[in-house]
Amino acid sequence: MSDTPKRPGGSSSPWMGAKLGATGEFPEGKASASDEGSVRFAVGERDNNVLIDFGTQVVWLAMPPEQAVAFAQLLIAKARIIARRQGKPLTVIL
Repeated sequence: MSDTPKRPGGSSSPWMGAKLGATGEFPEGKASASDEGSVRFAVGERDNNVLIDFGTQVVWLAMPPEQAVAFAQLLIAKARIIARRQGKPLTVIL
């Protein structure tokens, strides 16, 4: 049996037909000698948790400040949906 978790919905195929994982591209240049390039990922949920599926093993992640804010907003939006469905208040303090 594989250690790789199934993607939400029990499917081992990529979400929405998009291939997740390494793209082989370096849109911001190489951040370091160990930089392996961009990673296409999906944000979803499993068992009332926010799930980030990178489609591959990720050791570290770097991005420009604008992308970091967009990533945070995406995670917060998903967290709000899950919390609202559970009837739990969710407060975000910046």
